[in-house]
Amino acid sequence: MITIRPPQVGDLDYLAENLRDADRQEVLVNFDTALAGLQLSQATSYLSFVVAENGIPFIIFGLVKINETTDCIWMLGTDALEKHSKEFLRKSREMLRYLFDVSGAEVFTNYIYHKNTVHQRWLTWCHADIQRRNFVLMGKTQEVFFPFFIKREDYV
Repeated sequence: MITIRPPQVGDLDYLAENLRDADRQEVLVNFDTALAGLQLSQATSYLSFVVAENGIPFIIFGLVKINETTDCIWMLGTDALEKHSKEFLRKSREMLRYLFDVSGAEVFTNYIYHKNTVHQRWLTWCHADIQRRNFVLMGKTQEVFFPFFIKREDYV
């Protein structure tokens, strides 16, 4: 059974150990460990959720306030995401509507790692504007990240 719930003790450790390879690579561009990236993301988020199957987390996501109208949205997952990809896609737009309602934000934004093609496809499904031409270089190895924007107007 799949549930969406607040993170619980042990979730970050489990997720850090089991991240999808592309998600792990993305986190390690900016952090020494996957756990450090998850801990900072969780600590700075005013709202976060875990998607779990039978209590075992396979996705974590959240919102970090940037200003009155803009939030940073983030998400990381394990390989189990692919097992539940159809259900996840069906629920994604509904969840984004909910997040816009709760947050009051007009725009969700962040940067997506150029090698994380699964998440880029998901963002496209969610009507995100991925700005590949406006890429930025991040981390010690100066990896390519694309800014993206998801607008509330696409979800009302």
